Amino acid sequence: MNPADTTEPSELERAEFRAAAFERALQQTRSDRATLLGEIERLRGDVARLQFELQQVTTSNSWRVTAPLRVAGRVTRRVFGW
Repeated sequence: MNPADTTEPSELERAEFRAAAFERALQQTRSDRATLLGEIERLRGDVARLQFELQQVTTSNSWRVTAPLRVAGRVTRRVFGW
């Protein structure tokens, strides 16, 4: 388009402008997707680590030995409404 020309952009120019805008949006979407996929993988690792830690706790001797105390605590809270 000629800078001295005050006419409206042609249909082709408008289409090219829209296509460029869509291309930028697509690139941003792809970048966002890559970021989110990385975050998903990080969170999956966190979940696996926490599941392992929970298993370690719930299968420990101290967890089993203190089970009656936890039951007594739950019963006490129900009885007294704590």
